[in-house]
Amino acid sequence: MYDKRPKPHLTTPIPNNPGLRVDFTVHNGQYEKTDKNNNKNVGLDVEYFTNWGQFGASWLDGKYTRTLTGGSTVTEPRKAFGLNFRAYPNMLVKGWGFQGEWIDGEWLGTDRDGWYGQASYHFKSHPGVAYTRYERFDPNDSAAKDDYKGLHLGYKYNLTPQDQLTLEYCDGEVGDKTADDLIMQYQRSY
Repeated sequence: MYDKRPKPHLTTPIPNNPGLRVDFTVHNGQYEKTDKNNNKNVGLDVEYFTNWGQFGASWLDGKYTRTLTGGSTVTEPRKAFGLNFRAYPNMLVKGWGFQGEWIDGEWLGTDRDGWYGQASYHFKSHPGVAYTRYERFDPNDSAAKDDYKGLHLGYKYNLTPQDQLTLEYCDGEVGDKTADDLIMQYQRSY
């Protein structure tokens, strides 16, 4: 890792800590399983932090070996390229934060791509955040009716600095089928 920011080891990005951060990784292509091939995944993440937010690009190149029905194995490319951005709350528009990501890749023999855009409103009078996010993911560019699309509306309430409660509704669809969700989540950070 190369981190040229004044406070490089902060886990949460903050304004007034601008600079470049570059992460280079080499890792097992089979996740936590024993490697089935001699190929390693190579990744590069480049992020530039500004006073208003951050933007960056990510690249991954590797191989993944899977077992097919019948017991034979196949080793296929595992590639991805993505772009991302984040505008901190109150930096571009008072009370609002924005973020988004786009990715294009190949895994398990299929071309995949997706993106999302999110806007969040950070309340000044109480510790809560309302947000909306639209996302789209296509797990196989050559197959029809497998795209996921979802419009999320949610509210995250900070009970304490370590405890958050989130309520979210998703108006979603996969192909031409409904995939709506109502989610309630409690999160504790250590």
